[in-house]
Amino acid sequence: MHHVLQDASPWALVVELSLALVLIASFVSHTVASIVVMPLVASIGAQTGAAKPVVFCSVLSISAAMALPMSSFPNVSIPPRLKNRLDAAIGPGQMSDISFIWRGGFKNFGLGSQSMQLAASLSEARVAYQPDWPAVTDLSGSLHIDTDRVSVWGDRGAVYGLGVRDVSVEVDAARDSGALWVAGQFQGDSKWGIKLLRESPIYGIAAPVLDDLEVMGPVAGRLNLKLDFRAPSNAPKVRIVSDFSGAAVASKFLSLNIEEVTGGLDFDYGQGFASRDLRGLLFGQPLTATIGEGASGLAASNLLEARFSASVSGDNVERWGRTMFGSQTLDSSDLLSGQTELQAAVSVLDSTQVQVGSTLKGLLIDLPAPLGKAANEETAFSAVLDTAADLPWDIFWQGRGQGRLFRQSGKVAGLALDLTPRTQAQAFPVAVNDGIRLYGEVERIELDPWLQVVAALEIPDSGNQTRWPVRVETLGIREAAVGTFAIEDIVIDVTPFDSWHQLGINTAWLDAELTVPDADQDVALIINSLDYDKFRELSTTTTDSAATEIDKITRRPPRLPQAVDVTLANLQYRGQALGAARFRLRSSSNVLVIDDMGGQLAGLKLLDGSVLKWAEDDSGQWTTQLSLNANMGDLQRTFDDLSMEPLATTRSGDLSLDLGWPGGPTDID
Repeated sequence: MHHVLQDASPWALVVELSLALVLIASFVSHTVASIVVMPLVASIGAQTGAAKPVVFCSVLSISAAMALPMSSFPNVSIPPRLKNRLDAAIGPGQMSDISFIWRGGFKNFGLGSQSMQLAASLSEARVAYQPDWPAVTDLSGSLHIDTDRVSVWGDRGAVYGLGVRDVSVEVDAARDSGALWVAGQFQGDSKWGIKLLRESPIYGIAAPVLDDLEVMGPVAGRLNLKLDFRAPSNAPKVRIVSDFSGAAVASKFLSLNIEEVTGGLDFDYGQGFASRDLRGLLFGQPLTATIGEGASGLAASNLLEARFSASVSGDNVERWGRTMFGSQTLDSSDLLSGQTELQAAVSVLDSTQVQVGSTLKGLLIDLPAPLGKAANEETAFSAVLDTAADLPWDIFWQGRGQGRLFRQSGKVAGLALDLTPRTQAQAFPVAVNDGIRLYGEVERIELDPWLQVVAALEIPDSGNQTRWPVRVETLGIREAAVGTFAIEDIVIDVTPFDSWHQLGINTAWLDAELTVPDADQDVALIINSLDYDKFRELSTTTTDSAATEIDKITRRPPRLPQAVDVTLANLQYRGQALGAARFRLRSSSNVLVIDDMGGQLAGLKLLDGSVLKWAEDDSGQWTTQLSLNANMGDLQRTFDDLSMEPLATTRSGDLSLDLGWPGGPTDID
């Protein structure tokens, strides 16, 4: 043949091949003609020295055959939609060992008297079996086309970085069908499996899960897919069976990492995800997962319902909290210790809902009452989170209180805290979009240990973050213990300002505001009114009655976290005003000091050098020492203001006085 082609005229050869290809392509379709004949045409053109004209004209002839009114295979024997997909299904690659068989005449194709078969070996091929699904690349296998079926079988290939083997693609090309079956096994790194799902139609229903998760590590499994080209709106039938061995799963929404994941996770397009003995490690502790219909106990989902169980330590919960909620949490608190069982339920619909629950048994919470908890105490705790951008997150702690984190466009907008002990959660009255709002009714609170917590509180530098203003609306405290004093029926409110917070304190004998600056500045206490008679009648925390002599010497002052500048605007005694004063209040472990005094009380003008100390002596008893320097007018007025018999009268003078008595400042007789 080589000698014949050398003597042939190139242009005569072009005409002869064009006519032959028009005839062949009329009966077998331009797709089949291109696959079978064009490699031969290219070889003939190369031997004549006119490869380009021969190939170019042959391609035009094959394409022109499509316009001829002949009934050919598969142009009219398969649906047009399927035919168009098949035209692009086989991409770049190598074909070899091509065989073509035709049986029967060329007329009236499709009446059962003819049949056609085409077979070829594939290597480094690209099979785009369906445009919406990732193509199989580097496929080595075989192609088979017969009268009403197209099949591709592959020993090995790849989808992204995921190795596939035993691949089969079957297309039913009969006149009354348009089905596509795809099956194959895969093995490789899980991250490529997630990428495959994100690039497939599965992403349309599983986006909340696939967008949240990052998966890495070994995975193996099998994919089965069936599509109907005649009814493309019908849901595909997809079944994915996968097995993990040492994979790692990370959730961006929950800021959690699960390691050493083993077991099976399957997916069905109609039924969603289901697990088979799925396990892993959360914070290094065993975690079990049950995934399937009804597993969550939350809203029913045909995509994913799951329940997870694990034992977590207090240290890990604290670290997770700092990661989850950012730098405005405690820097190093050691508030939690011990270990407790935790359950989490997940349901995925349009958004992902997560409910976390625990009895907290085994977990020690090192906070003062009423928020502290012993390790062996059981108190139901639950938290409900949702990925929807504008839905709030709720927290309920039985017997302690509840909270709601309000969100806007996926960002935290505000926090409401109700400290009323409850057995069931209640609805929050209003949304909070401007900081922290706290309210409720508390039976009893000890302020001393809370002051120590505040003193030890370390908040990391928040950088460019805006610290939330705190607003307290009518927080009622039935009894507050301050040092060894019991103060009843306190109402607290907090109002935020640009650079400081104002804490309002109201009782039957006190109306005051404590100013707490955001920056490192002095704290100021303004006492609008103080009724000294009611103040000195405070009961003790041990007897709930008036102080005895023993109570007096065992009373101790509260330990302040920092010095306080106090302004006393109106001191009432026995129904009349004694005057106003200012002083500085500070304390250490065994002494409370009032100094830097000024102002005028009971006709005495307080001078520098006046000091009051409430301290513990060497015997362990608490006593008060007063060194008073004052300028006075008529001393009789002083006695009158104090409702005492006048011992003397004066015109003016200076008074220096040193007094001492057991107990606190109000225990003087």
